[in-house]
Amino acid sequence: MKNLLLIAITMFSFSLFFSCGEENFEPYEIDNSSQNLKLLPSEITKSFTDPSTGAISTSSYITLDYNSKNQLISIQETLTGGYKNTYNIAYDENTNNVTEVSVNSYKTGIAKYTYKYIDKENILENVIISGVNKTYTLTLNSKQQLISKNNPDTGTITYGYDAAGNLLTKNSDQNVYDKTKGWMSSVQTPNWLFNNFGEEFPGTFNLINNIITDWDGNTYSYIEFNPSKYPLKIIVNNNTEINIKYIYVK
Repeated sequence: MKNLLLIAITMFSFSLFFSCGEENFEPYEIDNSSQNLKLLPSEITKSFTDPSTGAISTSSYITLDYNSKNQLISIQETLTGGYKNTYNIAYDENTNNVTEVSVNSYKTGIAKYTYKYIDKENILENVIISGVNKTYTLTLNSKQQLISKNNPDTGTITYGYDAAGNLLTKNSDQNVYDKTKGWMSSVQTPNWLFNNFGEEFPGTFNLINNIITDWDGNTYSYIEFNPSKYPLKIIVNNNTEINIKYIYVK
């Protein structure tokens, strides 16, 4: 009888030890069971379907890299024909301000963007492209949203936002968004930089919520989501498919 009681106590203690351990356990790898993980997009594949033949071809493959602060530091895009675009982003380690963006584009060649912070709401952007040097003035509001860009060639561009912070207007052009979680929403790079570069940066229209109609008239349908409610598959204009892979924020 004593032996049976001892065995029962031992088994209870063993079970209690492991149940306590499970309560404190945080999974290292994504197992599709958690709905609260913060994810960063790491690969984006765009495929185009030819409406006349039905043939499917990969039109763009993009990889994104981040630093330990979940700030975007590199965008590498490979297009059909092997053409490439590369963006490298540098930050001040103390302030986390963007200091420089280096671009190598198959269209425009090598460009360098540097940023000087006059105060919290005014930034000077110096751009060197093919040896030509130009300076732009970026104005932010109290929420650090880009509200205007003074272009010496084309005048001032103004930007507007909805209540959630999505980029709504650029001059008279307008975007429309849904309420789902934007697939770039966990990236810690300031939104003003994305909005400044516009469509050159992937996910500019997905920083908070996801766009459903952009100001060029393109429509977006979100077909699949992962358990954390980030989009996995997007259909654009019924002929382009975007597939997104993620890494999770540790």
